[in-house]
Amino acid sequence: HSWGSGRHGQLGHGGVEDEAEPRIVEALHGLAMAEVAAGSWHSVSASDSPSPSDVRDTVIKFKSKKAAEGDLNVFISIQAFPALLDLPEESEVSKVSCGSRHTAVIIRGGKLFTWGWGTYGQLGHGHTDSSDLPQLVEYFVQNHLSVLDVVCGPWNTFVFARQE
Repeated sequence: HSWGSGRHGQLGHGGVEDEAEPRIVEALHGLAMAEVAAGSWHSVSASDSPSPSDVRDTVIKFKSKKAAEGDLNVFISIQAFPALLDLPEESEVSKVSCGSRHTAVIIRGGKLFTWGWGTYGQLGHGHTDSSDLPQLVEYFVQNHLSVLDVVCGPWNTFVFARQE
């Protein structure tokens, strides 16, 4: 179920209308969810299935565009229905979190993937580009750290990690 502001398609009902009371997300009806999270402009859910988790996202798509005065993140489109995300095969999601316009997912084994709006570096990829595809945060792999928890703030990401 979802409700509230839907102007960016974040409720997953296929439109951009607001909902004043809980409404079932038809595209997810019948799927047991292990994790759900909501940001200002999007939402994400991971199914609770015996096979690797389906992760579905209602997203605002951005792309990075170079301009004479610097990098700009340019709005592309609204995806108002939940869509299956492309995570590595056999990925089982243990945690999801949404910031205002970015998302973080931990898969079993402690790897962190992020995507969305990256203007403040909140994706953790060493730059401020945005991405509409999940990308592994290499920092934790390179430093032999296992990510145990993640919380996205509006424009930042906070992670609890342990040395492997």
